[in-house]
Amino acid sequence: MNRRDFLRLGARAGLAAGLGGTAACVKPTPMSAADRQLMAGLRVLDAHAHPFQFYTSVPALDPTTPTVEAMIDAQVVCCAWAAVGDLVYRRRHGAGSAYVDTVNQLAEARSRMRRRGVRLVTKAADIPTAVAPGRPPGAILAIEGGDALEGRLANLDRFYAQGVRMMTLVHYTPNALGDIMTRSLVRGGLTALGRKVVGQMQRRGMIVDLAHADDKTVRDVLAVTSAPVVDSHTSPRPRHLSRRRTTRLRSWPAMELVAKAGGVICTWPLGYAGRGATRKTFADWAAEIRLMKKRLGMAHVGLGTDGGGRIPRLIRGYQGYRSLPRLVRAMGRVGLSRQDIEAYLGGNFLRVIKKVLG
Repeated sequence: MNRRDFLRLGARAGLAAGLGGTAACVKPTPMSAADRQLMAGLRVLDAHAHPFQFYTSVPALDPTTPTVEAMIDAQVVCCAWAAVGDLVYRRRHGAGSAYVDTVNQLAEARSRMRRRGVRLVTKAADIPTAVAPGRPPGAILAIEGGDALEGRLANLDRFYAQGVRMMTLVHYTPNALGDIMTRSLVRGGLTALGRKVVGQMQRRGMIVDLAHADDKTVRDVLAVTSAPVVDSHTSPRPRHLSRRRTTRLRSWPAMELVAKAGGVICTWPLGYAGRGATRKTFADWAAEIRLMKKRLGMAHVGLGTDGGGRIPRLIRGYQGYRSLPRLVRAMGRVGLSRQDIEAYLGGNFLRVIKKVLG
């Protein structure tokens, strides 16, 4: 794959989270006894996912789409259930209210949670200590794209009242809050309205998610908030691609700023291959985590699968939560300790949740 193809892949990665129809789930493959034993005692927290693809009524095939059963198998005690804030603009007709559309998505998410006994997480104490059949996980309601606010701070308060505790400022549609990674800059970073939204989120106790934001917007957010933030689903940009282009991969300087501010950069199962930039296997993913530990500190690396987001190419063999034991083994093989694994799979994101949500 040449440079142009690689960059195009990066821009497309996670695209389906903004497109409206994806995934009914593939028939699950049960985890082996060895896998269950390996995951025993871990608390997995996923910073970004689309369980059951609740945001669409027209599902299509995606084997990574989370289900409650898969969460229980893999010891996922909590994940962010992300509605898509700019979905109405990304549909073919491109008309309608982003706020109303997102409200409807969140209502569907809460309905599914009630039917499955999933606990709504509004503070850290709501997260289960463990999961098992009959003991379902927790869910943080999230919004992917501040477009859903339609420029009104009052709508942020309304979403908070509906249980939302996490939001990305931007997604794939340019909006009034800041610049996105996958388009040319149009705002010059975080806007005045974006600063007000970040301030209101901090006062309310909501997690600011930097995913999809351009590096300048990231720097601007970090300059106006004292609370730790997350970048919920990304990967480091290879060195030879350090010049800004349309890509969903995060630069090292931006990640270093997030880490210095106490935040967490969460990596995902995106697969790609090209000259000098290969990420195809669980071993590659694990080696990347080891490098991030070295450069950022283990306390600032976490998991954000974007499960159900129709990532165009996946790490070879990744099929959702039940594939996490393969990552755990790969992390052990590259020299990461059990403590490192616990921190990556959930401990670091949990720290942010405790700090921000209380």
